[in-house]
Amino acid sequence: MNQEIPKIKEWINKNGYPLEMYTSRIFKNNGFNVAQSLYYKDISTEKYREIDILAHNVLFPLLGTFKNRVFI
Repeated sequence: MNQEIPKIKEWINKNGYPLEMYTSRIFKNNGFNVAQSLYYKDISTEKYREIDILAHNVLFPLLGTFKNRVFI
């Protein structure tokens, strides 16, 4: 098992996971609600696809109409 840890770390770093975690943390620290690894059905291909990060916040909570959304 110990021999596989470096391979696992290398795989994680190659696949952009650290960047995803960093980006998610930045959004959270700036008041966004964050969800990760969401799936949706692509209507043109009928395949399921992953959204790495969905971040959103409400600019004017009393009005509830102005939202910022970021899909990554």
